[in-house]
Amino acid sequence: MEIDWDSLANQYKELVNSPASSEQSRAIQKLIGKAASTLPRDNSESLAWFKSALSQSPSKWFVAKVMALATPVPRSMLDPLVLAALLEPNPSATKYFIEPCVRSFGAQTVKSRIQALSNEPGVSQNSGVEKATYWLPSIGT
Repeated sequence: MEIDWDSLANQYKELVNSPASSEQSRAIQKLIGKAASTLPRDNSESLAWFKSALSQSPSKWFVAKVMALATPVPRSMLDPLVLAALLEPNPSATKYFIEPCVRSFGAQTVKSRIQALSNEPGVSQNSGVEKATYWLPSIGT
């Protein structure tokens, strides 16, 4: 059965924008849990929706929540998540893209991907490297 990721992302947006309640919180957890449990295998083609959604707000927050529950984060999502962190204007929100990557791939791998992607358009103008590396656990340099 084909999953309609746009529909799930829209449901997430509606839930997040509804009045806060324990029912709302449970509905969000259930929705994100369902999405994480049906996440496609690590295959670039099947994960294309997720990669594309990372460049669109509010869909990128849905992707970040799903990846927070994914065990492990699909390898083909590493660079798109790191790039989303590097381009995220809110320094505090950068962690939602970095933390799942660190959990799945380790801080050293994430640090090397940050460095590799640091020349992508918009990264230096956004001070993206500084914002993203802030959320890396202390690692040997």
